Amino acid sequence: MSSDGNSSESLPAPIGILAFDIDGTLADDSHDIPQEMLDFLNQIDPNKWVLSILTGRSLPYAKKAVAVLKRPYIIGAFNGSVIRTYPEKKLLYKKMIPPQLVDYIRMVTDSVPHLHSSFFSNSGAIYVTSRHEEEHHSDHFHAADRVDITSKDRIEHSCVMISIVGLKEDMQHAQDLLSQAKGITMTGVRSALIQGKWYCLLITQEEASKGHALEFLAKTYGNAQCPLFRIAAGDDMNDVPMFKVANTSIVMGHARGEVKDYANMIAPHPYTQGLIQAAQEAMSEAERKAAGN
Repeated sequence: MSSDGNSSESLPAPIGILAFDIDGTLADDSHDIPQEMLDFLNQIDPNKWVLSILTGRSLPYAKKAVAVLKRPYIIGAFNGSVIRTYPEKKLLYKKMIPPQLVDYIRMVTDSVPHLHSSFFSNSGAIYVTSRHEEEHHSDHFHAADRVDITSKDRIEHSCVMISIVGLKEDMQHAQDLLSQAKGITMTGVRSALIQGKWYCLLITQEEASKGHALEFLAKTYGNAQCPLFRIAAGDDMNDVPMFKVANTSIVMGHARGEVKDYANMIAPHPYTQGLIQAAQEAMSEAERKAAGN
């Protein structure tokens, strides 16, 4: 790429960009990506398609899922707050929540009983209150394979995402209080790491979302004269922003109706094969269109 973010003249721009969610999309119920799906991703021509993984997972946890890929790829972790290329490990951008907002959100969540809050730094380190460490109402904190527990003072100046878990009525109360804050985005998700009656709310800086990440990558790797074709695949509300800026949106068959409203294609059960088939069809159609230009 050239310094202004466009492809250099010696390298033609790819046809398009693929944006895949992990949990509920690429990954199965074990939270791992099946070998069949990994083989499919490895077979995609890197000269034609930029592969991006846009996820609500932390960067270390996302990297663990796709570390065996043998082709270049990009991870947009923390709901699109941090974008890094692999295997180069080049940081393309990060969007941090302002320190004063981190402190305000911490005070709000501490004031509402039974909420479990994780404050993530861009490195994947987490700050949680002692109360949350002791209760262990879910496997949410441990499932992320966290690498470090950091301090309140450190997290205020490096926080890229806050995950809040709680009962519906407690979450609604917290969300009402936090709606007064400017400069953040809140998205409720059906986390694969949370089971039963628990709800999960992801908070990021206002310009950090999977939609912003997909737009950024399309501009970075594309060409102004020939924009990249955008294919997005996901299953939850935090995927909706990327569906809104995609040319083709693939929604998993198990997704809620309000998410399916954004679908151009539905990936049927069995979902690994269904997603592969839908992605192949979408890529073939984009390649036909590109060949006709």
